[in-house]
Amino acid sequence: MNITVYSRKGCMKCMMTRRFLNEHNLDFKEVDIDEDEAAMARLRKLGIRSLPVVEDSNEVVCTGFDQEKMKRAFNL
Repeated sequence: MNITVYSRKGCMKCMMTRRFLNEHNLDFKEVDIDEDEAAMARLRKLGIRSLPVVEDSNEVVCTGFDQEKMKRAFNL
């Protein structure tokens, strides 16, 4: 697995997603879109307008906080 979470500070759903991944001992890289203009531009180009965005190996797993999609994607 190569999990990336695109988020921003103060985002409640982003915090919930981080907590979920940590509780399931999943390693992930976090990208703050307010600090990474290229990441923000990439998400916009994909038509994504809500956070967080969870990717596994550059494939979008879910947008927003969606436990069921993450459970399925990560075999939990």
